[in-house]
Amino acid sequence: MWKAQNGGLGAHSCDRYAPNPVQMRASWPIPLADSSLDRIFLRDKAQNRCKMAAVLCRLWTTGPRFPCPHGLERDTCWYAVSMSAVQPSLPHWKPVSRPSPIRLQGRTVALEPLDAVQHTRDLWHAVRGHDELWAWLFDGPYATQEALREAVAQKQASADSVFFAIVPAATGRTAGWASYMRMEPEHGVIEVGNILLGPALQRTTAATEAIYLMARHVFEDLGYRRYEWKCNALNEPSRRAALRLGFTFEGIFRQHMVVKGSNRDTAWYSMLDHEWPARK
Repeated sequence: MWKAQNGGLGAHSCDRYAPNPVQMRASWPIPLADSSLDRIFLRDKAQNRCKMAAVLCRLWTTGPRFPCPHGLERDTCWYAVSMSAVQPSLPHWKPVSRPSPIRLQGRTVALEPLDAVQHTRDLWHAVRGHDELWAWLFDGPYATQEALREAVAQKQASADSVFFAIVPAATGRTAGWASYMRMEPEHGVIEVGNILLGPALQRTTAATEAIYLMARHVFEDLGYRRYEWKCNALNEPSRRAALRLGFTFEGIFRQHMVVKGSNRDTAWYSMLDHEWPARK
């Protein structure tokens, strides 16, 4: 009989489950994609240890494998199975659409498809004299407005990313940009990145709402499953922002890139579709 236990589920004896993995999955009493569960705990008589091992290894064919005795209590042997080892079936999944360059309107900010003619002048005034803004980006800084315009035109024409100009309602002038990138609609995965915020936009409600609007569009309008945030592991402001915005830290990819002639270790963060309702 299954019951809630220490953030996971406990099981009394696996005897009623056949060791066939198909039958095991068919009789599973909980949704495998339940993200509120970190681990599932099972216990059985110690003398059934070998049979338990066979059952577990047939059910979970990838990821961290158990059994690993969690401890002995009288004649009972405990096992802990990480939910990350469970691969839920997605029989109704269909690839989603790539985002289009559309306007996203919020209360304090609007996101407009980035346009070299329309936005370069305001962007130049927002970032001129602040070369430190480009320290963690792949491009920049730019010495002239014309050089910036050419860079904006390239971003506007990119087939790999969708860039948005960030226009705070308080001023009506473009103060930064952000983009969707590394889009994998067949898997429902997309990244927000290449974020440039002018000094006047940083640490404002408008900046936060801009990222919120992009996340809402991804999850609620387009139906993506996973929304990623990545940054240089040394970029502490970006890492703090990721956590503040509700992303979960997943680890460091060491020696991941060479950017502007320097090594980059990349910190990975993500937000999942079933987490969005609570985090928005």
